[in-house]
Amino acid sequence: PEVVGADFAGETVRITGDGKAKALIFVAHWCPHCQREVPILAPNLRDEPLPPNTDAYAISTSVKPNAPNYPPSAWLASVGWPTPVLADSSSDQAAAAFGLSSFPYFVFVNADGTVSSRVSGEIPVEEFRRRIDALER
Repeated sequence: PEVVGADFAGETVRITGDGKAKALIFVAHWCPHCQREVPILAPNLRDEPLPPNTDAYAISTSVKPNAPNYPPSAWLASVGWPTPVLADSSSDQAAAAFGLSSFPYFVFVNADGTVSSRVSGEIPVEEFRRRIDALER
């Protein structure tokens, strides 16, 4: 799927078939697994650049105003999240488009737009990087 939405500041974010491989990370601010995973992935993404022709996006979805770490924009900023963030719609359209099953949810997409792999739950940084390396660019 291709998804066009906005970040927390209202700027357009496009996740489209632009010929680049992609790592999509769906997170929920209230999810305990995301609360553990995001602070581990953030410094790795800051310190170790992705391969050329590969982009990463976080998709903040399933927002609950009365849950921990609300608003998600402040939570992601507090850990120094380094990639573009798409704030999902109130009906979680991006999550539905990519078949979100649980949190965190990772979708790795080859440059031709085909899904290379999907995984739910916490994964070690080494596994995240292995899946990035397996993408066809």
